[in-house]
Amino acid sequence: MADKISFYGLSGSGKSCYIFAMSQALSQGIELDDEELMTVITPEPRQMLKLYKAYEKMVNGYWPHGTDTSVTYNFNVRKALELLMKVDITDYRGGLLDSDDEDDEDEQSKLFKSFSDSSALIFFFGADKVKAAMNGDMMARFNFQHFNALYESYLETSRVKDTPVMVVLSKADMLTAEEKMKAFEFIKNQMRQLFAKGTRCTVGLTAVSLGHELTNNYGELEGVLDVRATSGNLSIPILFSLFQIMSKRIESTIGQIENSEKSLYNSKVALNNELSRNSFIRIFDNNEARIREQINRCNAAIGEDKNLLHRLNSSLAAIKKYLLSGAEIYIDGNKIMI
Repeated sequence: MADKISFYGLSGSGKSCYIFAMSQALSQGIELDDEELMTVITPEPRQMLKLYKAYEKMVNGYWPHGTDTSVTYNFNVRKALELLMKVDITDYRGGLLDSDDEDDEDEQSKLFKSFSDSSALIFFFGADKVKAAMNGDMMARFNFQHFNALYESYLETSRVKDTPVMVVLSKADMLTAEEKMKAFEFIKNQMRQLFAKGTRCTVGLTAVSLGHELTNNYGELEGVLDVRATSGNLSIPILFSLFQIMSKRIESTIGQIENSEKSLYNSKVALNNELSRNSFIRIFDNNEARIREQINRCNAAIGEDKNLLHRLNSSLAAIKKYLLSGAEIYIDGNKIMI
């Protein structure tokens, strides 16, 4: 079963264009700290074609139209060609977030439910709107209040209250380095319930760009498009999500190994007891073969899980340094340092 990553952002926040660019960049792979290549590729040809055509439009100098429906994309995550996991990335249409249309109620209910169903929540804020909010635009400031209310709804209704969140400052090439720093501080101030101490939350903050000096002139893309996994922090939101998913997988895999080792111990005790019985009775009951088969199954499961645990731990270590170089990560309000 695939893990779910959910993208949220108001119309024009840049999340759909991010997905189009990211899908092309990470399909070529990113070389991590251990020098192994990690790829994120959709296994579905029609989805790949849809993503590529949207990206091709950007290459040809036009911005793709915003999405008018929520879309889920399926991706396989491989490291050195070995399948690590499957993930579903859902791009919830921006107009859904601030709609009061009764026809949108069913789809909005799915959106609200997705907060607790997801392995990671990614919130997108366009640099143009953040800059306007910093300059006192009340409507732009309301965007943050709106997301805070959505998050409050999640806390109110969900039993799981620690789903990791990454806040993405998109279109970051619109800002100078100084403006970007101020924007980060502004975002953390506006979303204090996420970044404050004592929350037990894992929260990331990153700035993403698809190039340099990009503008939208009535649908025409002007500027320099730079879509590489290593440029503009393009891979960071995905790596953040994968890091959280892998951390959970490691916990569950350790639990599975412990359970299998207990079963193995019990099976060996049962085998010793069986071997101490009268040989005629043993042959008649034929329990020994069943117990030995169970021991073999336990050994096989432990071997597979230990191999998975090794791959997950090595992948996690390789991602960590790269992730921290492109994002601020806070756990329980404390910033994690490299």
